[in-house]
Amino acid sequence: ALYAPHTFMIRPHPIVWKLVHGVTLLYMLFLVFLLFLEADQARQVFKFAYPELGVPLDERAYGADCRIRTPEHPESPFANVRDTVLDEFVLAHLLGWVAKTLVFRDWKILLFLSIGFELMELTFHHMLPNFNECW
Repeated sequence: ALYAPHTFMIRPHPIVWKLVHGVTLLYMLFLVFLLFLEADQARQVFKFAYPELGVPLDERAYGADCRIRTPEHPESPFANVRDTVLDEFVLAHLLGWVAKTLVFRDWKILLFLSIGFELMELTFHHMLPNFNECW
């Protein structure tokens, strides 16, 4: 038998949780493998899996223009609002909030964590300009 202790999770089926446990163990073994590589070797491992890596990304300045209405913009006077709402980091913040809600299930803890994260962004926005946000 494989090493996977019995768990109290029985729905949808215990074999599902054994598979999840096995995939998690493989992922952790992969991370330990990466720890023993040099930084350039680890980059090559990821470049093997994702050939599009290694290309510098263009930086977006989130705090450059905080106006809501920009009448001089050629596409829309509310282009700043549209670009902010449709940004991938807004979706990441929302999904992070939902995941934390499922884990903690207490609005006071969630509020404390969110305020702490925003304070961390304010503290380190001089190091990483993407943390300089308008909202």
